[in-house]
Amino acid sequence: MGSLSRGGETVEASLPRVFIASTSMDLDPYRAAARDQILAAGCHPIMMEYWQADARPSVQLCLDQVGQADAVLLLVAWRFGWVPTPEDGGDGEHSITQLEIEEAKRLDKPLFVVCADADWPGRLWARDKDLHSLEQFRASLNRNAPAFEFEKDPRLPNFNGLLKHLLHSIGQAVREKDGDARERDQERLRAERLKPKTATDFGVELRTHSRFTGRKQSTKLGGEERSKAFQVALDRAYASLAAQITGTQQAWGGEPGNAPDPWPSAQIAFFLPPTRYRGLIRDTLAWLSETQAPEGYWCSSTYGDHADTGVTACCTVTLLHHEGPSSISGQRGLSWLCDHYSSGWINQPQNKSLQDVHYYSTAHAIRALVRGPTTPLTAMTIRSSVGVLEEAQSESGGWGFHAGGAPDPSFTSYALHGLLDAIRISRLPVRRRAVLRGLQWLLQRQEEDGTWSDWRGIKCSPEATAYAAYILLSTRTPVLPSVTAALDWLVENQSADGSWGLEANEAERPINWVTIICISALSAYLIAEKQGFKSTGEFSKTGEVTPANLDHAPGLDDPDAAYLEDLDQRLIHPASLEQERVDLAELYETVVQDDVRKIPFTRSLNHTMFRALDHYVAQKVPVEEIQRTLARDELIEVFGVYPEHLETVAAKLGIKDVVPLDFEHKEPKRFNRVRPAFFHASRDGRERLLGIAVVPGNDYVMHYASLTRHAARGMMLEADEKIRVHRFPLVEQHLPAWTHLSSDFVRKGDRVLLGYVEEIRSHFERTSIEVSDWTENEYYGACRVSLPDGGSLVLLGVKYCFWGSISEVLCHYLCQLGVQEILYAAKLGALTGPDDLYTRIFCPSSFAILNHARIVRQLDGVPNGVLEWRPELSTGVHASIPTVLEEDYLQRATTIEIRAQSIDNEISQIARAVFTYNAANNQRVKFSALHFATDYVRAPNDRAMDTTHDLSNNRTPKALESKRRIIKQIFDDVVRPYVLSE
Repeated sequence: MGSLSRGGETVEASLPRVFIASTSMDLDPYRAAARDQILAAGCHPIMMEYWQADARPSVQLCLDQVGQADAVLLLVAWRFGWVPTPEDGGDGEHSITQLEIEEAKRLDKPLFVVCADADWPGRLWARDKDLHSLEQFRASLNRNAPAFEFEKDPRLPNFNGLLKHLLHSIGQAVREKDGDARERDQERLRAERLKPKTATDFGVELRTHSRFTGRKQSTKLGGEERSKAFQVALDRAYASLAAQITGTQQAWGGEPGNAPDPWPSAQIAFFLPPTRYRGLIRDTLAWLSETQAPEGYWCSSTYGDHADTGVTACCTVTLLHHEGPSSISGQRGLSWLCDHYSSGWINQPQNKSLQDVHYYSTAHAIRALVRGPTTPLTAMTIRSSVGVLEEAQSESGGWGFHAGGAPDPSFTSYALHGLLDAIRISRLPVRRRAVLRGLQWLLQRQEEDGTWSDWRGIKCSPEATAYAAYILLSTRTPVLPSVTAALDWLVENQSADGSWGLEANEAERPINWVTIICISALSAYLIAEKQGFKSTGEFSKTGEVTPANLDHAPGLDDPDAAYLEDLDQRLIHPASLEQERVDLAELYETVVQDDVRKIPFTRSLNHTMFRALDHYVAQKVPVEEIQRTLARDELIEVFGVYPEHLETVAAKLGIKDVVPLDFEHKEPKRFNRVRPAFFHASRDGRERLLGIAVVPGNDYVMHYASLTRHAARGMMLEADEKIRVHRFPLVEQHLPAWTHLSSDFVRKGDRVLLGYVEEIRSHFERTSIEVSDWTENEYYGACRVSLPDGGSLVLLGVKYCFWGSISEVLCHYLCQLGVQEILYAAKLGALTGPDDLYTRIFCPSSFAILNHARIVRQLDGVPNGVLEWRPELSTGVHASIPTVLEEDYLQRATTIEIRAQSIDNEISQIARAVFTYNAANNQRVKFSALHFATDYVRAPNDRAMDTTHDLSNNRTPKALESKRRIIKQIFDDVVRPYVLSE
C-alpha cells in the first residue's frame, strides 16, 4: 500500500492503523497516552489532532478516516460529545463518536472499547439532558470492556498498562484481517497465472510487435511500435517478479527461490507501480519494517549479517518514497545514516579496517536523506556528502567504487543518481560541470551495440546498461538515440520468463535486482514518451564532447553534445561559500504545509509554567485579535517568511490587502530584535485572515504556531481547523546566504561569541583590550576583540532571533567560514532547582535534542574549550527542545530520566552543528555554552510551586538587575580569563 493522504495526513501504509475515537475535552491526556502507546506498539494512530483543514464536511471526514483504519479504539468516559446536525452531516441525535462507531461496525472493523469507571470526576460528566443517551450508548458497547479510572499522575501508568495488553489484541486482529486480504491477492495472482497468456505467449507477442532480429532494425522502429514492445517486456518482467511471492514467501531474494533479502526487496518495491501491485508493496514495506534492526539499520544476506550502509539507504529510500517523510522506519533509517556519516559513508561502519569512503553507499544515502523531513542536520549532511562525490570524480569524469578505484559505468551511475536526486528533490547547488562530465563519461563508454560493461568485467551487462539508460533518462531532457539503443538491446536479451541475469544469456540464472533495474529503465522511457520527449536522431557516436572542449558550444550535428547543452541549462549552478548568491524569489517558490497538531496540546495544569503559561502566551501573540478572528470565522495563518520579506512575497502566497497589526513586543534592542509581524489580509481578494510572518526556521515557526493555537483553543474547541502553517524549507536552509553572513563579519581562524554580545563588549571596553567598532548590515553586527595570541574574538550580534533549528544552520555556516571556536552566552531554563536562578553558571558537557518526550539525538564528545580549561564548571547534560508549549510533565519526565540539568531551544542544536561539521571534515571546532537560568522548569512534584522568576516576568527591574550581575560574573570568572590565557 502506498502513501495515502487523508485530510492532509500522510499515513504510513505498512503499519496497522488504529483510529482513536473519543470525546476530547475530558479525555485529552488519555488520547495522547493512547497515541504514544500505539506508536510504541509499531502501529499508526489516526486521530483528529493531526488532521489538516479539509474541504469535506466534518462528519464525512471522520467517517472516511474510520474507513481508512485497520482497527478502532474507543475511549468512552461520561461526556456525550458533539452532536452534528443534519446540516453538518449528522441526524441531530447521535454524537460524532456514536456515528464513528456505527461506521466501524458497518465496515466490520475490529472494535476495542475501554470505559472510564463510575468514579470519574463530576466536573467531567455530561450534562443531565445528555446523560440518558450516553448511558444507552455505553450499555450498547461491550459489557466486558476493560475499565480505567481517573489518574492524577500525568504519566497515566495504569491506563498505559491497560493499553499495552489491549494493543496486543488489536495487532492480532489486524494481522488476521491482513492475512485474509493477502490470501485473496494470492488467489487473484494464481488466477492470472492460469490465463492463456503464458511467458511463451509473451515472447511470441514481443516478436510480433518488435521483429527484433538485429540492432539496425530495432533502432528503426517508430515510437509507437517501440513503446508497445517495451510495455510487453515490462509486463513479462512484472509477472516474473510477482510470481515469486507466495503464501510462504513474503519478499524477494537476490534470485528466485532465495530467502527474502532487504536489498532486492527494497529495490523492487521502489519501482513496482502502486496501482497494479498495491498489496505486494504493502506487504514488502511491512516486511522491511519488521526486519529493521532496533538501531535503525538493515543488513543483507548478499553481504553478510552486519549493518550495511547501502542496504540501509535503499530500504530507507523505499519506505520514504511510499510512506512519505513521516514513516517511522524511514526516519529511524535516516537517524542511523546521519549517526554514521563521516566525510561520506562506508559500506560496513563497524568494520574498522575499512577506511575509504564508498561512493555507492554515499550516493544511496544522499537519495535517502533528500526524501526525508527537512532538518538542518539532514540539509547539512546532504550538502557535505554532495561535496564528497563532487571531489571524488576522476579526471576522466567517472567514479569508481572508492577513492583511487578505476571509473566504472555502474558506480558512475550510482554517483550521478545521488547528485541528480539532490538537484531534483532538494534543489541543492551541485557543480554542473561534475554532472555534465559524468554523463559525458557514460556516453563515451557506451559500446556500439548500445551496452555498457560493469565492474565485474562483464562486457555487455544488462545491469550496467539499464542503470546508465535510467540515469540518462532521469535528466528530463530529450531521449537520446544512445538510450533507445540500450533499451532495444535489453528487450532483445530478455529471458523467456521475463527476467534478466548478470549476462545477456537466457541460460544465465535470473537476478532480481538486475530485473528491476531493467524495469526502471524501460518505465522511464515510457514515462518520457508520455510526457512528449522525442528522440534526437539516429544512434551516433561522432563529434563527441571531450573534457577539453566541454565549456565550448557543442556541434549541432552531435546529439550527445546537444543533450549536454540542453541539460546544462537545467542544472542548478554552483557557487563558492563566499560568493553564493541566492534568488529569494526562487527560494520562496517551495512551500510546505506543516501541522500545528504535531505539537502536543497542553493545558496549564499539565504545563511546567502552570499559572504563568497564559500570561507568557499573551506577551507573544495578540490574544484579543485571535479571538475576534475566530468569532468572524476567519483563518489564522502562520508563514515562515522573514517579516521584511512579506511585502515582496505576499503576491506569491496569494495574499492581498495586507494591513499591519500593531502589537507591542518587548522594548527594541540592537540585536535579537526581529520578532514576528502580525497583519490582516485577504487571500485572492476574498477570504479574510489573520497572518503571522515569522523568521524562517522550522522550530521558530512551529513555536509561534503553537502559541497561537494555545490562545485559540482557549476560546474554541475547533480552533485547530482554523490554523494553517506554511514553511519554506529552502529559505530556512539558505538563511546564511540571503542574510549575507560572510568574511565581512567572521574570518578563518576567528573565535566567535554569540548571545549577550553588547553586554560582553561593555565589559571588554572597561579593560585595556583593543575592541573595534561595530561592522553591521541588516542582519548582523560584529566587533573584534584582539587577543594576546594575535587572533581575534568576534562578538557576533544577530539581529533576528536564531531560535532552535535556525541556530544549527547559522553555526554550521560559521564552521564552514573557518572559525575555530564558538562561545554562546545567554539564558536558559534550570532543571535543578529555583535557587539556581540568576546565581549559577551553566556549562553543559553533554547534549540531548528532544521532540516533546522523545529523545531525537544525544551528543557526547563535542570539543569544549572552557571545560578543557576548567572541567569543574561542567553542569552535565543539557536538553534542547523545539517549542515552549511542549514543556509538559511528559517531557519533564524524559529530562529527569536523562539527568538533564538545563533546557533551552538552541544549545544542543549548535552542538550538533559543530559535531556534524567536525565529523564531516575531520576538524576540531570547539563549542562552549556559558549560560544562566531565568526560570525553573518544575518537576511533577513541584507543580504548584511559586517561583520568583519565570518566562513571563523575567524583565522586571529585579530580574534585570540579577541578569546584569550574573553576566558580569560570566565575564569576570570565565570569558575574560579563558580567552586571554595564552
